[in-house]
Amino acid sequence: MKVAFDVDVIKHLSITGMIRQVSEWDYKYIQQSQHPRINPFCKHPRASRALMSEYKRALNQYGVELPSFIANPPDVNAIIHQHRGIGEGKVDFSRIT
Repeated sequence: MKVAFDVDVIKHLSITGMIRQVSEWDYKYIQQSQHPRINPFCKHPRASRALMSEYKRALNQYGVELPSFIANPPDVNAIIHQHRGIGEGKVDFSRIT
């Protein structure tokens, strides 16, 4: 099993398709870089509750984990993130939406 994959190169896929592809390539973790439907660069995360539910379902369905989530809040020159070292837990989606 491979450790982590940055999904920037496959962000054109659907959320479920993106996670399925990472799983098929035998990666355990997703490095979720900026994504136009989830966390566009230098903008507040825009993912709806429905999109985050789809994301969580796909992670569970394909056995892939998300060790960190980085978001850039509007009008702030900083990065806010939840970070877990690989294998140290899961992202708390309730704090993101």
